[in-house]
Amino acid sequence: MVPTISSLAPAIDASAAAAWLLQSGSSGDSGELFVFLLIGFFGGLYLVYDGFGTWQLSRLVQDTPTSRVRSMSVGRVELEGIARTHEDSVTPPLADEECVYVDWEAEKRERRVDDDGDVHYEWVTTARGTRALAFELDDDTGSVLVRGDRDDPEFDLNEEGNRRTQTYGSGEPAPEDVRRFVSAKGDPSATGARDRSADEAETDGLLDDITGFAADLATDSLDDTSNRRRYSETVLPLGRHVYVFGSADSREDARMETSEADLLEIRRDPGTDEFLISDSTEGRLQESYGRWGPIEAIVGLAISAASLFVLLNTYQLHELLG
Repeated sequence: MVPTISSLAPAIDASAAAAWLLQSGSSGDSGELFVFLLIGFFGGLYLVYDGFGTWQLSRLVQDTPTSRVRSMSVGRVELEGIARTHEDSVTPPLADEECVYVDWEAEKRERRVDDDGDVHYEWVTTARGTRALAFELDDDTGSVLVRGDRDDPEFDLNEEGNRRTQTYGSGEPAPEDVRRFVSAKGDPSATGARDRSADEAETDGLLDDITGFAADLATDSLDDTSNRRRYSETVLPLGRHVYVFGSADSREDARMETSEADLLEIRRDPGTDEFLISDSTEGRLQESYGRWGPIEAIVGLAISAASLFVLLNTYQLHELLG
């Protein structure tokens, strides 16, 4: 069972805790340490929760048999095949090939001076975005539509071979295709795919006005040659092996061309609330989730316990819990 903090809440009087914190945290360092330990405690609990969920996903992957497109039935399904284009694709600047998914980020190197006067440099994100498209999964027995553009699927992609990064030094301009891609927020209609209809453009006009300013700032940051800049992207190209876990549901306005699979589409599974798309195989996913889930939970438990121990002993919180 995942640990919860609800059992601790009734025992703590919020007003007493606030008054105590103001008294004991008169110095900045004491207050910062207290906040840091609280973050560690609750962050550790989240790691326990997330690790348990990852382990559960490994069991789902193991217990769900892999189906073939031609013979799959309605409901929870696990498929493996090749990603084929459905209607649209996106061509990121570094991958330079048609993809059904891209997660991109633009950053710049900034100079920071801390309270002690020490100078530090760190990468600051100026813009980022994700573009996920519907695609066809083909396993040689047939193909089925995977709604990567709906239900917010989780894309678990190996960085090796799928992630690309390019850094631009001071005085070096970013390439035009990178600047154009960031300015367009990865919209396929701005990178070679089909254009949106006039009605869609009018509907999205207000949103475009709101987000346009952010896009301009992102482009300006890439144009700012006084700082180092970095652009990175993680992609899922067409023609790659894909693993999909989700639910086969009825497809709107579908007609059967070759098999019943033409009437179905893959979306989020309502029973498990999972929708996973990966370029790994079933075996590798099961092994990875089954190994790292428990590790994450154990690390989270250790962090949470250590933070709580220091809180109780340093700030005498047991007086508030009594």
